[in-house]
Amino acid sequence: MKSSTLLFLIALMIPLSGSAFQRNLLINLIEFGRIELQPKGTGIHDGESVEVIIKNTSSSSFSSSIPVGWIFISEVPEVQDLLVVREEFFTLRAGDQTTVLCKAFCCESSGTGPGIDERYRKGRMASPDLVAVAKAASTSEEYADHSIQSAIWVISDGHDISSMGAMDSTITDTLRLQVSKISGQPAPLYTLTYAEGGEGVCSGRPEWITRNISYNVPGGATITIVAITHDGRIRHVLYDHEELAPGTHEIGLRLNVLDWPEGRYAIRAHSNNEAGARLMNFQL
Repeated sequence: MKSSTLLFLIALMIPLSGSAFQRNLLINLIEFGRIELQPKGTGIHDGESVEVIIKNTSSSSFSSSIPVGWIFISEVPEVQDLLVVREEFFTLRAGDQTTVLCKAFCCESSGTGPGIDERYRKGRMASPDLVAVAKAASTSEEYADHSIQSAIWVISDGHDISSMGAMDSTITDTLRLQVSKISGQPAPLYTLTYAEGGEGVCSGRPEWITRNISYNVPGGATITIVAITHDGRIRHVLYDHEELAPGTHEIGLRLNVLDWPEGRYAIRAHSNNEAGARLMNFQL
C-alpha cells in the first residue's frame, strides 16, 4: 500500500477535536441523542409558522440544518402538522443553544390551525411525496404562501389541483406543473375554491368553479354558456344568448357548486360566430 493512501486512511480514523465543527444530518443527531429540539407554533398555519429552540447536548461542536421536507408532529392530534419548505442552517458549540424560525405549512386541512406556542414533537422526514412538494415549493421565493399551502394540501389531503388556481402564465405555473407530476392530476385549467367553515382550516367542500375565457368577435356575436352533467343535461345557465359588441371580450365564469352532488360536469360555451362549442370539464 502506498504511504499516501495509508496516511489518508489513518486520517479518516482520527476523530476531530471538540472545537471542530462537523457537518451532521439532523436525523443522526437526534438518533444519537446529541441534540434537543423544542418546536412551538407561532400562531399561523402558513409561512414562518414554527419556532425551534435547538440545544447541543453533546461534548463536541457541530453544524447541521432543519431540512426541506422535515415535518413537525403536533402533540395534539386535532392540530395540523407542519411541513418545512425552507432549509434552516445552524452551528452550535458544545452545550450551546440557538433559536431558528422555520418556514413551514400545515399538511392536514381537516385539522385546526396551530395556536401561539402550540407544542410540537421533534419531528422526522415526511413521506416521499410530501418531501417532493416541499422541495418544489422551496425552489422560488416568488411563490405566494397561499399557493404553497394549496400545493401541500393537494398532496397531503387529496385536494383538487385546481385549488391552486388555473394556469395563468405566471411563476406559479412552475409549481402547478411540479405538483401535477407528483399528484398525477392534470395541470389546472380552472380555479376551484373550497367553502369556508367546518371544524378544520379547510372544509374540503367545493364551492366555486371560476375561469376567464376570451372571445374576439369582429362583427359582434351571441354567446350561450351553460354547465352540464356528464350525460349532457343542463344543470345551470350562466349566459343565455348574451349579445357581444364587436371587439375582444374577457368573460368571467363563476359557478356556485356547493350543493351539487359529486360527479363529472362541464361548462359548455357556444358562440354563433364559431363552429362547434368550447368545453371545459370539471370533477366534484
